[in-house]
Amino acid sequence: MVLEILKKFGFKADTAINGRSALESLRKNTYDIVFMDIQMPEMDGIEATKIIRDPQAGMPDPSIPIIAMTAYAMQSDQERCFEAGMNGYISKPVQPQKLLAVIEEWPFKKDAPQQDIADQVRDVGKQPAVFDKDELMVRVGGDEAICREIMMVAVKDLPYHIQKLKAATEQEDIRQVKACVHTIKGMSANIAAHRLRDAAFQVERVAGEPWDLDHIRLRTDRLENEAEKLFALLSDLGIVPVSGWQEDKKMSV
Repeated sequence: MVLEILKKFGFKADTAINGRSALESLRKNTYDIVFMDIQMPEMDGIEATKIIRDPQAGMPDPSIPIIAMTAYAMQSDQERCFEAGMNGYISKPVQPQKLLAVIEEWPFKKDAPQQDIADQVRDVGKQPAVFDKDELMVRVGGDEAICREIMMVAVKDLPYHIQKLKAATEQEDIRQVKACVHTIKGMSANIAAHRLRDAAFQVERVAGEPWDLDHIRLRTDRLENEAEKLFALLSDLGIVPVSGWQEDKKMSV
């Protein structure tokens, strides 16, 4: 289907039956972008990408933009793609307009720092937003005052729950960890803070596995980082003062 979409819009494209075939094509031909299926026989997309990015592998263009294509939607699956060196992520079934958006964007960003690329793109077709004000406004019937009130409550309460989560983590209180992160996940979903919601989901997921303090700490740190991005954005938008967030954070310790 992807090949047909590309041909329809006048692009030249090759296909590969597996990761090994893809590597062979990249060695023989020059391409502007790679759409890498994650699940392939013999060699999957993750392994193929690692080889492409490996300076010792001798690939002609180790920095070529690579976009993952997969039906998986879990944040952990997306993270595997980025850890392997992929630049973006598009969900299957692929929609033509989303595919074209990727083609227009990435060839011009080949030389961008890898860490910047990873921050800019998660799921190209359905990119999690730090804060989706439009979505929240729809929920509140377009009432700006209600939207602002909801966000102010979140600014006041979220720092407390995040600090409580961190304390529970250090005390290895798994029950409290689950309770705190469940609250954070619900609050962030309510205000359309999707990246914070996803980060909370990841803490909740690993908290349900055999206890691994380092793993929990890593996920909790990411959650706190996403919260700081959220409040910085809200400050830039004039919804909340950044100083208020910092004070609430200090007081909640």
